[in-house]
Amino acid sequence: MSQRRIATLTEQSQGEVLEIVAGKRQAVSYDVLVRIADGLDNWTQRR
Repeated sequence: MSQRRIATLTEQSQGEVLEIVAGKRQAVSYDVLVRIADGLDNWTQRR
């Protein structure tokens, strides 16, 4: 899955996703973690 797709699903910018993937930023906010979980859950249900 592309970083752009992850960004769309999680309502984040592609830059934020890139920084998280590269280990330069941590997703520690509860709201961000919920958006990531929801976005990826929605993606897996559509597969």
